[in-house]
Amino acid sequence: RTSGSRPTTASDERATASRQQVAVARAIEERDALVRETESMRASKRTRQAEHAQRDAAIGAELTNLRQKLEPLERAVADVKRRARNLADTMAGLASQLAAAEQKLATMAAGPERAARSAELAAKRADRVAVGREEPKLARELEELEPRVAALLAARADAERRRDEEIASFRNDDLRTDEMVAAAEARQRVLDRAVIDAEAERDKYYTALGEAAAVTRPAELSTALAPLDDLDANIAGHERRAMEHKEIISNVNRSAVVRGIAAWLIVLAVVATVAFVIAT
Repeated sequence: RTSGSRPTTASDERATASRQQVAVARAIEERDALVRETESMRASKRTRQAEHAQRDAAIGAELTNLRQKLEPLERAVADVKRRARNLADTMAGLASQLAAAEQKLATMAAGPERAARSAELAAKRADRVAVGREEPKLARELEELEPRVAALLAARADAERRRDEEIASFRNDDLRTDEMVAAAEARQRVLDRAVIDAEAERDKYYTALGEAAAVTRPAELSTALAPLDDLDANIAGHERRAMEHKEIISNVNRSAVVRGIAAWLIVLAVVATVAFVIAT
């Protein structure tokens, strides 16, 4: 019965069962939509992973190419700077020698020895001028190399920055997707439980509806109930025959059966004995 009003009818039960079926269908639809959404998120994650791998590989190849171009240039710059340092040391040594020679020449009196020292000093000055001609060459080499090295270093820094940004962006997207998938899976478990509860509630009303129909036998369900009537009749027939068989078995005199079996065993033993005697 409904609370405090009129008794429920088969029509009420059918309406309630129909509403429960609609509730089940809606719960299943919502759950299936969430399953599709979750799978879509997983597919998007796999796509982003593949795209990230491609971009990361491309940046890695770019960095490898830049390193291959940069290493020989850096070695060349280091060699030019080493030669420049050696040249500076050589020029400093020649300057020191010239200063000492000039100081000594200034204290010498005129004569052959002073003339020889003067010629030696002129040779040293010529050597210093010849060595000094290398300085502009080294400076030009360095001026040519350093901008190329700087450009490659800037390109490498940019590629490394883009790689770091790509990794950070991918990790953030991956983490956000994992969180969304976890939330969707939790919601899906709730919906699975809701579907089970809705189906149980629907089945309860269908059972009540079936029981009510079996008692009231509504005319509009006579055709639908006919197979059930046949099934009930078959079940009743089987139950009746089972009871008859059980009753027959219960009426059997077990002691008489045992005596009969014993008698047959004795007869068989006698026959076997006679046959053995005849055979021997």
